[in-house]
Amino acid sequence: MNKLQQEELNVLVEFDRICRKHDIIYSLSSGTLLGSIRHHGFIPWDDDIDVNMSRSEFNRFEKIVLEELDKDFFYQSFDTEKDHYHAFSKIRSNKVELVEKSTEYLNINHGVWIDIFPYDNIPDDITLRDEQKKKVGFYNKLISLFVYTFVTDEDKGKKRIIKNIFYHLNRIFYRVNFLLPSLYKKRQYWIEKYNNEKTEYANMLVFNYNDAIYKSTFIRNEVLDSVTSGVFEGHEFLIPTAYDEILTSNYGDYMQLPPESERVSNHEVVLRDHRNA
Repeated sequence: MNKLQQEELNVLVEFDRICRKHDIIYSLSSGTLLGSIRHHGFIPWDDDIDVNMSRSEFNRFEKIVLEELDKDFFYQSFDTEKDHYHAFSKIRSNKVELVEKSTEYLNINHGVWIDIFPYDNIPDDITLRDEQKKKVGFYNKLISLFVYTFVTDEDKGKKRIIKNIFYHLNRIFYRVNFLLPSLYKKRQYWIEKYNNEKTEYANMLVFNYNDAIYKSTFIRNEVLDSVTSGVFEGHEFLIPTAYDEILTSNYGDYMQLPPESERVSNHEVVLRDHRNA
C-alpha cells in the first residue's frame, strides 16, 4: 500500500468499528469490492474507498456517527458542512489532507476520505423510473455547474471558455449562491421519492452524474442488505452476498485485469500530512 491507501484504510477501519458496534449493515462497493475479491485489498492503481448501504441503514448510521466517531475523523454531510454539495456523505481524516484540484477552493474539510453511498428505491414503472433519473441528473448537473465546474485538458474552444468563466466565478460566489439550498432540497426529494414504496430495485441515485453510473449501480432490493465477510488488506469487512452478480453486471469478466493503459488513478490530488507539521 502507498501512504494514501494506508490512510484511507484507517478511515474504513473506523467506519467498520462503528457499524459493527451498532449492527449496521453496509458493504464494500464499486472498485473497493472488486479489489477485495480480485486482490484481497486495493486495486494497485486505485485511490479511493467506497461503501454503500440501504437508505434505512444509512439513516441509522447518521443518528449515531457524530457521537461515536473518534476525534481523529470528521463526518462530512449536508448537516455538518454547508459547503458539502454531494448527496452522499464522507468520513474524513483530521490528520492527513488530500486536496483535489477541482475542489481546493471549497470551505470544507479536505481530509483523506471514504465515500458512503446510500441506495434509494427506484420505481418499477419504467416511465416513472426515467423521470426520477432525469430529475436527479438535472439537479446534479446544475449543482455541479455552480460548485464543481473546472477545466480539463479535453475542454476546447467555447466549452473551455465557458467552463473557465464558471470556474472563476464559483471560486468567488459559491458561498452566497442563493439557488443552491433550493437545488439541494429538490434533488433530495427526487432521490427519496419512492422510498416508502415496495420496489424491485434500488439505485445509487446520490451519485447519478451520468447514464453509465446509473446503469452500473442497480441492485435488487432483496439482496441489498444481505452481506458476508470479505478480506481487504488483512482486515475483514462486509461485502454483498451477491458480489458475483454485482461485479459481473458492472465489470463483465471482473477477474481479468484491464489493459495497462487503463490502470490509472482517478484524481489529481495533493497529500498533506499534518502529523509531521
